[in-house]
Amino acid sequence: MKTIKKVYEEMMSNLLQKRNEYLENLFEEKEEVQDFVIDSPKLSKRERIKVTNQIHKSKMLGGNLKVDSISKGLHELGNILDMCGFSLDMVTGDMIMGPEGNALLVFRRKTDNPFIEGQEIENSRISFTWENLEALEDGIETKKRYEILAYLT
Repeated sequence: MKTIKKVYEEMMSNLLQKRNEYLENLFEEKEEVQDFVIDSPKLSKRERIKVTNQIHKSKMLGGNLKVDSISKGLHELGNILDMCGFSLDMVTGDMIMGPEGNALLVFRRKTDNPFIEGQEIENSRISFTWENLEALEDGIETKKRYEILAYLT
């Protein structure tokens, strides 16, 4: 027998997936949709939906897969952005320190030239939140089991 929480999570996941599929199809079917400018600092609706769908598909970034390192979540996020044509800006260690926290991460468009940065996205950031679910011993993290959530702002 499923718990109420499990039924609710499945229902919300299904609802979000159906909504995002509908929106994706809506944009793909429109013939009058203008192509975005590659160097645009703005994230288009189509791009936003694409990135959001990929993040929602990730069990790790949805908090359902617990990991022993915050960097694993950042790696997953970087892979998702790469698949969607973006790259994550540098994340320094002081941004992700501690047993819990939140960071607004900057991302930008990818370029073919590895020596030139792409255009920074100005109308969106990635909210990256983590929490160590293991108890602290004398204020020190001895065991690590992080829950990570990420989404576009």
